[in-house]
Amino acid sequence: MSLRIVAALAVTFLAGCASLRTVETDRSGSLQPNRSVEQGREIYYRACTACHSADPVSAYSLAEWSEIVDSMAPRAKLDEQRQAALLAYIAAVARGATN
Repeated sequence: MSLRIVAALAVTFLAGCASLRTVETDRSGSLQPNRSVEQGREIYYRACTACHSADPVSAYSLAEWSEIVDSMAPRAKLDEQRQAALLAYIAAVARGATN
């Protein structure tokens, strides 16, 4: 199975999860942003914009974002966890669950 197919499946999985869990409950019972989505947002606005402006999430499909993240990860020095967090953020924004 190629890496692109695995990445597309991961985006599909993350998109479903992101739409369901964009917030978590902390020990006090307060709602907090999902850590993965929050980390992805930070990556999107810091790592991605270090070299270029951030394209609107709506500019590409989730499958296209998966390919973009896969191709840019080495340049942005993103490990698999940070790539997954970035894709979780993108999926959450695409679903209108966060900004």
